[in-house]
Amino acid sequence: TKAIELDPSNAEAVRQRAGLRMQEGDFDEAVEDLQKVLELDPTNEQIAAATVQQLVELDRADDALALLSKTIQARPSEGLYRLRALLYTNMDREDDALADLNKALAMQPKDPIALLQRAEISLRRDDVKDAKRDLDAAIDLAPQVEQLDQAIVVRCFIAVEEGRMADAINDMKILIDRSPDDVYRQLQLANLYLQDDRPRQAIDMLSGVLDRDPKNASVLRSRGDAYLAVGDHAEAIADYEKALTNLDADDEADAIILPSVLNNLAWVLATSPKDEVRNGARSLELGLRAVEMTEEAEGHILSTLAAGYAETGDFENAKKWSEKAVEAAQKELEEGANEESVQLKQLQEELESYRGNEPWREKQDTEENQIPLLSPDDLIDT
Repeated sequence: TKAIELDPSNAEAVRQRAGLRMQEGDFDEAVEDLQKVLELDPTNEQIAAATVQQLVELDRADDALALLSKTIQARPSEGLYRLRALLYTNMDREDDALADLNKALAMQPKDPIALLQRAEISLRRDDVKDAKRDLDAAIDLAPQVEQLDQAIVVRCFIAVEEGRMADAINDMKILIDRSPDDVYRQLQLANLYLQDDRPRQAIDMLSGVLDRDPKNASVLRSRGDAYLAVGDHAEAIADYEKALTNLDADDEADAIILPSVLNNLAWVLATSPKDEVRNGARSLELGLRAVEMTEEAEGHILSTLAAGYAETGDFENAKKWSEKAVEAAQKELEEGANEESVQLKQLQEELESYRGNEPWREKQDTEENQIPLLSPDDLIDT
């Protein structure tokens, strides 16, 4: 501090004080010092990255963006554009992130990390062709990139888009082997099992997670979905109910999954062919909450509310909400949403059932995919 008082332009002294303040836990003061270093030396990408990271951890992403933009304006570089692209991505500003990555690659076309970042964004935008092109280019430039987690994630979800589920599952297993405690990856693997008609493997995976974390609402919701897929309705209901008890509507993360838990539980309570598990009144209560939370905008949730009314014998309201569900699905198709016509067909069949004063019954019973999952090592090189 005395050195800085004597010479305010001493960037090295300011940087060292920032490091000491970090060690002491004085993050706000440390960030102020890092910002000062960047003012003195706007080309220092290492300091820029450290400052942005600290600001993000302090929930000051907008401050991080302003600082980074100012630094780029002073002296643009490929690394700073790539760093801002990562920040934009975390802020769900994919168009801006893509623009920055294009600038970074214009400055340094042979940057495999920028290519990999751009591949991730392309994949999120359902642009599989560009994602594959950038992934292949990155690996050609630096073959070791293929072993990065980031590259394996991109490769995994390209395989999903191309229907190569065995490849996608094997890649996700690699990521889990590297981080055995990563619940998010385990949820992703369970979802891949479900997509590949392997619900019992999904149940086994999710049960292992719940042995360690029995109150994890996301995992309970996913296992409930898997139980539904094999027709185990009582087990699904138990998981959904446990998930509800562990969800807080005021928590931002919980509020995202709450409507789906309400909807799925309401659906099975209204439509299960098993008399002992149906509960029309409870289904109606949950369905009304789900519709309110989604502002009557989700066709499948409107359908669930209709099923609840039908189960209680109120077919007038069942027809009313079923008609709204059909209209919502038709609108989504007209707007080019990625919805299968199968969903609209079922919604129309539900409506016809209610017009005949018949409640809807549904039991999924997915036939387990018995094809062995071969790893690349098991395959014969032809």
